[in-house]
Amino acid sequence: MGGYVLLLGVICFFVWLTCSIIIVINVSGKSAPLGCLTLILLPIMPFILVWTTFTGNKKLMIPLLYVSGILGFSITGFELAEAQEQMAPFVENIKHETNVDCEFISVGTSSSGKEFTLGCIYSGSDKFEYKNADELLEIYRSTFAIKIAPLFPKLDNNTDDNSIVLGFYNESQINLCFRLKPSGDISESWYSGADDLCD
Repeated sequence: MGGYVLLLGVICFFVWLTCSIIIVINVSGKSAPLGCLTLILLPIMPFILVWTTFTGNKKLMIPLLYVSGILGFSITGFELAEAQEQMAPFVENIKHETNVDCEFISVGTSSSGKEFTLGCIYSGSDKFEYKNADELLEIYRSTFAIKIAPLFPKLDNNTDDNSIVLGFYNESQINLCFRLKPSGDISESWYSGADDLCD
């Protein structure tokens, strides 16, 4: 159910963003500087300009902008805070069991529920010897991921619909990624570039 609530929040946010872009385009036709200022001052300016400078269908745009904005920001903000709170004990358990420092990065929706992403760092990663990314991935899998995965089923408020992506930052500019299932298994392992954590 939580995954659908988050999805609703994301949809509302994109409706708000679409309305804001329409307002920016409309305002830019009259004043390019004002249009640029609106872009810079998102999300505040569209809420003001829809009453004053916008010349489109105000009866449709005003309620659509305000309802989608309030719902979008409220739902996603609440879901992020709730997800961070839900992951806090898991992050503490990881530190206690493996001496790995992790932090909550994001929460998104998967095909069945929520997917949490954690960014992790191990301070002794420079001691690992490997020849390529595949070997490094296997080192992190056998050293950390296999030990961390069984902690997932012990998490309070856990459901069979959720998953966790562990993303390990590494000095070699390679991010090592592991998708954990609620059963305590690793369902997927991969690596990504330094700029994108497990995308």
